This record gives sequence, structure tokens and C-alpha cells, in this order.
Amino acid sequence: MGAMARMRNLAPWFIIGVGGIFVLFMVLSDSNISQLVSGGERFIGEVNGTEITYQQFSALYENYKKTREEQTGMELDEGQLERLRDEVWDALITQELFRQKMEEYNIAVTDEEIVNIIMGPNPPEFLKQNFIDSTGQFNREMYDMAITDPRNRDILIQIEEQIREQKLRDKLTSYLTATITVSEAEIRRAFIEQTLQMDAQFIAVQTNMFPDSVIQVSDNDIQEYYNNNKEDYQLEEQRALRYVLFNYIPSKKDSLAVIKDLTNVLNKLQSDTSTFKTYVEIYSDNPYKKDTLSVTQLHPASVTALRNAQVGQIVGPVISFDGYNLYKLDRKLLSSDPFIKASHILISSAGEDETAKKEADDIYEQIVSGADFETLAKEKSADTYSGSKGGDLGWFGKGMMIDEFWNACLSARVGEIQKPVKTFYGYHIIKVTERSNEKFVVERITNKVKTSSRTYDSLYNKASDFSYLVQNETTFDDEAKLSKFEIIETPPFVKDAQSIPGLGTSKAILNFAFENDLGDVSDVMRVPSGFVVVQIAQIIEKGYQPLEQLKASIQSIVMREKKIEMIKGIINDIYAKVKQTGNLIDAKIIFKDAKIDSANGFTLAGVITGIGNEYAVAKYAAGAELNKLSEPIHGFWGSYIIKVTKRSEIDEGLYKAQRNLMRDQLLMTKKQSYFSQWIESIKKEAKIVDNRYLFFR
Repeated sequence: MGAMARMRNLAPWFIIGVGGIFVLFMVLSDSNISQLVSGGERFIGEVNGTEITYQQFSALYENYKKTREEQTGMELDEGQLERLRDEVWDALITQELFRQKMEEYNIAVTDEEIVNIIMGPNPPEFLKQNFIDSTGQFNREMYDMAITDPRNRDILIQIEEQIREQKLRDKLTSYLTATITVSEAEIRRAFIEQTLQMDAQFIAVQTNMFPDSVIQVSDNDIQEYYNNNKEDYQLEEQRALRYVLFNYIPSKKDSLAVIKDLTNVLNKLQSDTSTFKTYVEIYSDNPYKKDTLSVTQLHPASVTALRNAQVGQIVGPVISFDGYNLYKLDRKLLSSDPFIKASHILISSAGEDETAKKEADDIYEQIVSGADFETLAKEKSADTYSGSKGGDLGWFGKGMMIDEFWNACLSARVGEIQKPVKTFYGYHIIKVTERSNEKFVVERITNKVKTSSRTYDSLYNKASDFSYLVQNETTFDDEAKLSKFEIIETPPFVKDAQSIPGLGTSKAILNFAFENDLGDVSDVMRVPSGFVVVQIAQIIEKGYQPLEQLKASIQSIVMREKKIEMIKGIINDIYAKVKQTGNLIDAKIIFKDAKIDSANGFTLAGVITGIGNEYAVAKYAAGAELNKLSEPIHGFWGSYIIKVTKRSEIDEGLYKAQRNLMRDQLLMTKKQSYFSQWIESIKKEAKIVDNRYLFFR
């Protein structure tokens, strides 16, 4: 232990760059973070009876959060924080399960092992990289001085723990995968699949050569297939939900707060000699750059503000596509191509073209007779997005619209209502509302409108009130109708679903759905997009999918199988003919649509040109006698006759050179796959209690 004591002396600069390494296995001692829920649960969850404290969760969460924000240089929004909490929770579960399994398998790391790793001839790379001299070499003397410096004991303790946890994981991995090996046959097979190349001539008869109309699939055929393959249609226990979602949408107050902040920045700018760039670097959510923007790239409000501004003037706050901006107008330029702002009413010609043209002509006559363009656009336009805005398409330039539409706009006068113009989409009644060839060179301070804590609280209170009322005083439907909340329904999902359709990943909602009864309503829960209150709408017990729900898919399967059987008869007749004449082209005497072609340089693992991914064909070609006609080969997509004309030799020298590398790659892949499956299996078997909903809302 004397060596350990001497080692606990590392300079602060020693761990530059180390903080993000082995984050999952950092020591998670109890912190002094205050309990968030007064009088609530002290433990945020359990793993097989072992409690996970809120302090443990919070410590790792803050570590993850700090690292992520340092990496991105941006503050995480609420949706990202929610996903981060899920990551941290999964990390804690994994860590605790590892700890339990290490205890079960008697896996440990001694202090002496840690000493040997840190003080041995080849320290870990993440430590060595801090002691590289000007020649690019590891400076051992400087390293030894650092680890024996008595000022840095606490820092080295952290590094010891990082190394200990990684060593424990390595030992666990070795323990679990010790019996995994790669045989010589596996290595050779992988080498052959990657390097063996073949050329062949072929005759192909595939299912896509026959329309479905040539095959009759009866109800008895479908029933027989269902009976014979019923086990393929087992249903796991499922649930479906109804829910009301309270989206994380910024409020009007959040927008006003951004406007107020930018107004304060503007006032400072007007009385300060600092450059605009300095203020961008301090106050903007986006990094500094000078942009040349056309009217098509700006929000209409920004266009108006910049048009009215003088060069050198700072304007705003003005709404933009990414929040609110303060612009400094550096220059105004003229574009060689015009920009146009227009509105339109679209009459689709998906049905009868003559009918569509008549309707468009009628609307045009109404407008020129005094009818309101915007009203008719809202009522009649097949382009419902622009129609909802009175037909407004905004600004666009050359290449942004199809030619017929662009040319019509180019030749029109501002304010003129044009006669219907025909395009691929139908008939357009167009009104050009503005023209411009302006571009603006600007610098800008951008503040995005984010959902504030006050808005989150307001949303939570709405969700909480809704949950309380439907659990105690009224019904889900009545309260949603009264409050004008939209009820959304999910399709059925299974207990181990990765995510819930429409809601995303939420273990708490999954647990609620499978631990409660039909009609039960949840407390407020969180999903990445907001707060949610759910009701169990459907319970599907374990069993078999009803045939009625499967008829269409089974019909397709039976159809393909019947085509394959028909193709087998055709290919057998072709084989008899071609074997007799020796000419592949004679296949067309039997079946005129037979495909006769050649494929060059295909491998066992690749796609065969003209055939597709048919392993049965490639496998045959790998061992076939050259220039000999094969018997019919039956694959997934059809049947084939091939003649292998060329096949590369197995390069034994190359195999010898690559063998060890391929063995190591195959072994690593097998071990990683086994370890990942093992992690998933112990998670599935574990008894996990998730109380996060008591601490976070």
C-alpha cells in the first residue's frame, strides 16, 4: 500500500482530456445535492433490490450534462435533457448489474494490479498522451515526477478508480467470452466470401415476370397457410393508449422575454464603442458570420425591416425563422435575377382535366368580378398549406418553382390576376404581389425562443389538473372536450417496445400500461416532446393474430409461393431444352420472357448483377465445374440455370498474410455480439424499479 500512497500525487494538468474517459464507471459517491422532492422517495430506483439514490443519479447526470455541453458549446434544451436522463438511468442500471455479476463471479481488481498498470513500463494511453515531448516521444521522467508529486493525491485517486472500473469490465468481458473461439474453417470461409470472384452466364425466371392476375389464391389457400404457420403469428401481450400531450411550446411571454433582452442589447450597442461582432460573440445563440441574404432567405418581417434600414444601421428585434434577430446592415446589393412574391389558388387536375379547367376559369371570373382572392384560396385551393394563408407562397427565385409557374410569374405585373396556368399539378390562378432584386449583407445577433421554466410550470399544472380531474371527478373524454385538448391514440405495442408510437421512449409509461387496468389514467409523465397524461385504451392478451388481420399479407406470401412452384415447372422444361441444344438462347422457345445474361466479378457475399441477392446461386457458383450447365437452382426470387465461365483461384499467400487479422476481427465481432446479447438478457431478467417520475416532472 506504500506504493499506492506515493502514487496519489498527480498535478491538476495531468488529467487534461481525461474527464470524458470511462464516464460510465466514475465513482458515484453521495453528493451534497439537496433532495428535490421534499418528503418524497429517497431512492430513485432499484436494481434487483439494490437501491439507487437520487444523489447517485444526480452526480452522474451533472457529469454527463457538463461533458455534453462542453462538447457542443451549447446549453441543452429540455428535450435533450430528458433524453440525457434516460441515458444516465440506463448507465446506472448497467453499472449496478455489472457490479452484481462481478460479485457473483468473484471478479476483483487488487491495488497491486492498479500499481502495475500506472507504474509499469507501458502506462495507459490516456495518461501517456499528457507527457509527449517535442519529438513526439513519451517522456517517462516527466511522467514519474507527476505521479510522485504530493500535491495531487486527490486527482490520482480518481484516475485509480477509472482504471479499476475499466479493468473490472475487461475481466468481466474476458470471463464471459473466454470460451468463444474462431475455427480455421470460419476464417477460411470469411476469406473466400470476400475474395473469391466468379463470372457466369445465366437463365433467370423470376416472380416479377408474372402479374398477380395469373395466379389464383383462394380463401382455403390462405386458411391452410395460416394453419400450417400459426406459430409465426403469435401475439405478445399488448397495450394501446389514449393520451393528451402538453407540448413544450414557448409561450407568448417567452417571446416577449427574448424581445426585451434584445432590446436591452440594442440599447447597449447604441451607447457602446465595442464592435457589433463583440456583441454577437457575447449575446448570440449562433456564432458570428457575415451573410449575404436574399429576400427568399428571410422572414417577411426581416425583409421589411432591412428594406427600410440605412446601411450601417442596427435594426430589430425582428422575428426570424430561428427566433428574433438584431441585424446590422452592412450593404445592399442588387441581384441579376429577380425574386418574386406571389399567391395562388390551385385546382388539381388529378381527376378530369376538363372539369378542373372549368372550375379554375369560374374562380378566375369570380375574382376579376370582385370576389376576394384570399377567401377563395382558403375555400377552394388544393394547396391547403398556402390556402390557409390566403394563397400566399412567400418569396421565391429562379429554380424554386416549376418552369410554367415561374414563367407566368415573370411575365405578370404586380397585383395582376392571371388566367389559369396549367402545370403538372393542375391549374393555378396566380397573383404576383411583389418583386425585388435586393440582397442584404448583414451581421446578426440571434436569440432563439426557448420554453421558460415558468412555461414548463404552467404546462405541468395544466397536465396535473387534467390528470386529477379525470381520475377523480369526470371522464377522460368529457374533460378533454371541455378543455379543448386533443386526444391521440397509439397503436398496440408490446412490453419490451423500444418506444411508444407518438410518445417515444418512456419506461415509466410502459410500466404504467402493463401494470394497470383498462381505463386507468396516469399521473403526469414526461416524454421528449412534453408532459403527457395517458389512459389505457386496449388490453390485448397473449395469443395469435386473427386471420382476418393477416389475409392481405398471407395472400402475398401464398402468391409468391405459387409463382415459385409455377417457375420450377418452367425452368425444368427450359433445362431439358437447353441441355439438348447447348444454347442458352433456346430458353426463350419455352418461355419468351426468360432473362438470358451474364454476371461478372460477383462474390459469395455480394449481389449478382441481373439476378439480385440469391445466395443459392452464388454458393453453387463457388464450387461448380467451369463451363458446365447447372441443373435448375431454386432461390428466393425465382429459379436459375447457370454456366460458370470463370472463377478466381484462392490466393494462399494472401490468405496466409491476412489470416491472423481476419481471425482477430472475427473473434472481436463474436465477443462483442455475445457481450451485447448478455447485457440485454440480464437487463430483461432484472427486477428494476424506476421512481424517476417522483423526482422529475
